[in-house]
Parts: sequence; structure tokens; C-alpha cells
Amino acid sequence: MKKTIYLLFIAALCAVSCSSNDDNTATSPATGDTSYLPLTRGSYWVYDVPGSIENGRDSLYVANDTIIGANTYKKFKTKDTPFGFYSSALSNNGVRKDGDKIVVTGSTTLSISEAVPFTIGVSDLVIFKESATNNEVLSNVTGSVTQNYNGFPVIVNYTLTTTAKQDVASLVVNNQTYTNLKAIETTIYVALSTTLGGVTFPVVGNQKVVTSTQYYVQNIGVVKTVTDFQYQVPQEIATQFGISASSAQHQEELLVRYNIE
Repeated sequence: MKKTIYLLFIAALCAVSCSSNDDNTATSPATGDTSYLPLTRGSYWVYDVPGSIENGRDSLYVANDTIIGANTYKKFKTKDTPFGFYSSALSNNGVRKDGDKIVVTGSTTLSISEAVPFTIGVSDLVIFKESATNNEVLSNVTGSVTQNYNGFPVIVNYTLTTTAKQDVASLVVNNQTYTNLKAIETTIYVALSTTLGGVTFPVVGNQKVVTSTQYYVQNIGVVKTVTDFQYQVPQEIATQFGISASSAQHQEELLVRYNIE
């Protein structure tokens, strides 16, 4: 399934010691960090990842400090290669608080098929803002990269946007009820073109290939992520790249347990 639209963010292979039981137990946060994504070293979150793309379990944790430019970030890592969109997006990248915002700096490698991977670099991408209003755009990143495929240049134009959505009063996740949640939507649009004889030709028109919503709870972090992946391409292009002409897949990441240091 990874050969279709599953946008797998490259993650470091790291080790972490976590509890082995499978219930929704949690340790209350100590004094200090009370944000919607606690950044204390050693904090971790374990997610079940059911869906039509991949099925598995992710262990995401705060590993260490990392300095990028003039700022100090917390580096997030995963115990194994992650299955989920959210864990994959944070793994091996730097995260920090900026006022009432949470920002990410690093890079993500995406692919519509394994034949055409491309990397998006982000600098202080806003993934959460506590005071945001419904439908407020938090970050908007656009860019273009060129990859060679069978001797032809493939130009990938992308737009990554994060948007605050309506607050959620209550949500049940793995039989645990959470209240006063804040929702953030991440979307990715992609268009493909190529160049022949100095002339650029469109291959795949601009389309939304990822819609992902993260649900944040204060002092805990993300308790649920819902992600939909979809695309449509002309049959001749699909045949050339070895992918299906269309795909629509669904994934969820459901908090099993967490610990805030």
C-alpha cells in the first residue's frame, strides 16, 4: 500500500523504554509544561493505527534538545518506523513552543509513488495555536522540486497548509472520554508537470492528496488523528509510474497510553 498515496515521512530508527500494558493508563503531568503538546524530555505517547493504509502501533517520544539556528527545539523520535501520519510527521524533527503556538522545523520526504519522492523543508511550521479561531490559517508552505524519472524531469509543485478548526467539546478515544479538544487540519496539495524541449507540460493537475485532522487535549497532547489520502491520475500516467489510477484511503491514530514527565 505504500506504493500508492501513503505519504510516509522518513523517520529515525530509535529505541525507547515504554510500559507494555495496553490500557488507557496515564501519568498526570508534573508542574511545569502544561501546553497542548507537553515538551518535557522523556514524555511519550502510544497510538494504535488502524486503517486501510497500514495497521500497527506507534510509540512517539521527546528524545533530546537540538539547536537549529538561534533556537532550541525538542527532537521527537519513534521507537520503530512509524505507521501513522502524525507520528511520522514529527519523528526526527525539532518542535518548540513560540508563545501560544507550537512550531516544527525539519524536513519531510513524501511520495505519490516510490518512483517520485520529494522533500519538503519546513522552518517553524505552525502545527498548533491555542488562541486560533475557527478556519484560521496557521501556516502555508509552497514550493517546487524536480526529480528525474526514466530520464524525464518530473516537477512537483506542492502546498502544505495547517488550519485551526472548530473546538470539540467531547471525544471518546479507546473508551476514554476527553473534553475541550482543539482541532488542527493539515492539507497537502500536489501538481505534477514535466519539461520537454524547454516547454513545460502539465501531467497531473493540482489536487488535495492529504487531509489530516489532529485533536489536542491540554496537558496531554494529540489523542486522535484522522487522515484521508486520495488522488486521481490519467490511466497512461498511472501505468507509467506503476500505481493505480485512483486511490482513496483512510487512517486513524488513537491514543492508547501516555506519560508526561
